[in-house]
Amino acid sequence: MPNRKICYIYSNSKENLVVNHGIEFRDFINSLETPVKNLLLIKHDFFGGCYHGPSGFKFVKEHQLWELSADNIYNYGDFCWFDFNDEYALDLLSPREIAELLYFGHKGRPLESYVNTTLKNRFAYWTHDDGWYNKVYLSDPDDFLPVLSHAVGSVVSGEDDRADLLPKETARTLLSLSHDGLLIDYEHITVTKSGTELPFYIIGKVTDYDDLLNNLQKYKEKALKKGIVRFNRKFFSPPVKKQGLKARKPFAFLGRGRKKYN
Repeated sequence: MPNRKICYIYSNSKENLVVNHGIEFRDFINSLETPVKNLLLIKHDFFGGCYHGPSGFKFVKEHQLWELSADNIYNYGDFCWFDFNDEYALDLLSPREIAELLYFGHKGRPLESYVNTTLKNRFAYWTHDDGWYNKVYLSDPDDFLPVLSHAVGSVVSGEDDRADLLPKETARTLLSLSHDGLLIDYEHITVTKSGTELPFYIIGKVTDYDDLLNNLQKYKEKALKKGIVRFNRKFFSPPVKKQGLKARKPFAFLGRGRKKYN
């Protein structure tokens, strides 16, 4: 299972790709502002759902998503799906498109494009050991903002039930920071009378999460930048944008050497 003491996110805006450690499928699917209609299961061990004979794939309808999200997806090992709206689109999948979907399920990356023109998918989702290593290609990167907001906010509210959720604009700032590898440190959440502080670090691209967890302190010490997200009681401040711009007190961005920008 993922280590809930941290969340690591690396994003690539050129590929519309977000890679993360610490966000499970149920976190993702239940956080979307615009829910998916159906999921085409490319790699899975789900016993439910429906079977589509011509393609050989199983798919899950919207009313069946709760059953899938409640399943122990970690035990699947690899788990991969594409979303789609119209069931009729499954009948139109060409042999080449089926081969490309299978390739994505096997390799975790697209052969050509992560967008299937027949399915018209918003997401191409691949994970190994649910919550340990997850990568998702998004047609609209903003779809990840409520996922990030929920992932961070739910952990913080577990420590301080009076803390507000993470607003979208602050989530957008954190997602932009993840271009350089964002480590969010849940283990050292600080709860004060005025609010809750959540430290984060910019540590670069990391692909070995075992090494990250085993040498977490070293990664923190060598971080390119360090910062704090401060939750007020049922209020959250606007995000800091760039060094040199004045930040409001509820959100502090700390540069290397722990210099504070106000």
